[in-house]
Amino acid sequence: MSYVPVDGPRSTPPRHSLIASSEEVRDTDRWIAGITFDAMGCTEYGGTHFFCPPVDEEIPVPDPKNDFPENWVIEYSPYVAYAGDKCSPATFRSRDFVGRATAAYELAESAIMAKELWEGNVAQEAGLPNPYLTDGNATVISGLHSPVYGLIALQRELALALPGRGMIHATRDVASFWYMAGLIRREGVFLLDAFDNIVVADSGYSGMSPAGDPRTDTTAFIFGTDPVQIRRDAQITVLPSPDDYTSAMDRDTNLVEWRAERIVAAYWKGCAQLAVEIDVCETDCSGVS
Repeated sequence: MSYVPVDGPRSTPPRHSLIASSEEVRDTDRWIAGITFDAMGCTEYGGTHFFCPPVDEEIPVPDPKNDFPENWVIEYSPYVAYAGDKCSPATFRSRDFVGRATAAYELAESAIMAKELWEGNVAQEAGLPNPYLTDGNATVISGLHSPVYGLIALQRELALALPGRGMIHATRDVASFWYMAGLIRREGVFLLDAFDNIVVADSGYSGMSPAGDPRTDTTAFIFGTDPVQIRRDAQITVLPSPDDYTSAMDRDTNLVEWRAERIVAAYWKGCAQLAVEIDVCETDCSGVS
């Protein structure tokens, strides 16, 4: 009996994910080397005249209650996200390495980007200027809150920081509680709160604290930002070439591997970076406001 390899079946990426919830920016390939832009649309309202100053002057901060960088310019260096398929050379003729690697990448892409947005592991290892939720710059709303009052506190501070829609980042167990309590709703690919802030509950989110400490059994953090924008290279690249068996071979392990990868970026304007610690009620919730 002989076997004929077939294309690897595609898995469906999660509908309520960071990628699904974010605005995707598609312009040119200029961003691949890094992006920089003057942020706008945060809180430059309420009587402050916002203008473009001469090159030798700093951009004025439009609202003193927000702790913006002095020149308020956002810089971001994209990174490579990848997934691979590795197996014994004996399966070469019956295994769709390229199809499996591509399918694995498509399924995991949002979680990879969400993990980096929350924890910034790539940014830290490579020394990149990229902002991430736990980079120590978040304004922490004081106190330990219940999931309900934690959401309310975050909504209040987002309203003060943003003139429009914000984005709330939470682990899936926290978002599940909000959904069961009727505090958020589904609308297409979006999870929305009562004020149409987008709630992202990506599987890549960890609940890690603003200082980079792991979440505990009883508490987790939620974050609020202005809406996230993502950029992704137009194509997923497969390495090595699908026909290059020699390059795919790892002599040390006697395994072959093909990798699917793409250059990506996920960032926000910097108008808001708020954090709230909540009790996830896995033990005793008495005394939590």
